[in-house]
Amino acid sequence: MNLRPELLQHPTIPKALHGISPRNIMGVIKWDDVRHETIYKQGSKCLACSSNEFMECHESYSINYTTGEVNFVEFVGLCSKCHKFIHSGLLKVLYKTGRITKKYYEEVMTHGLITLANAGLEPYVMTLINWLYHTESISDTDIISRLNSQQRKQLDEINNSKVKTNEWYLLFNGKKYYRRK
Repeated sequence: MNLRPELLQHPTIPKALHGISPRNIMGVIKWDDVRHETIYKQGSKCLACSSNEFMECHESYSINYTTGEVNFVEFVGLCSKCHKFIHSGLLKVLYKTGRITKKYYEEVMTHGLITLANAGLEPYVMTLINWLYHTESISDTDIISRLNSQQRKQLDEINNSKVKTNEWYLLFNGKKYYRRK
């Protein structure tokens, strides 16, 4: 199995599509089949870090901030820490609302950042920003100054998106799924 730590650079799902996913579309029974098959095909090892602890299934997407299309790419098996790292926005909410400890939040984030660093990769811009706000009392200007050119480009894409909430859609199996009103 070839490791793919770049999976931890996954962009943040736009808020307009929170709650819309292949998992929700397929239903519990089909999702369980896909989840188990995905993890089994990978030998029950995380595709990002090779751990075999607490395996989960992640839906990977390509996101176009110009058109509002979130295109499903593939299912991948990830350990719980790598999966939670990708969903760092949700992880931060769980921490801020007291549903996970500071220690666990930092353990997950450190795991993801080390996995990326060991592969010579940088985190996705919003993941890095969330982490910097958590670990350091610095201004937005200071955070921006720490971003590399790729991360600045990612942030510009997000900030310059003109797509309205109701225009975002998930493309899954050739069908468009919009947020329910």
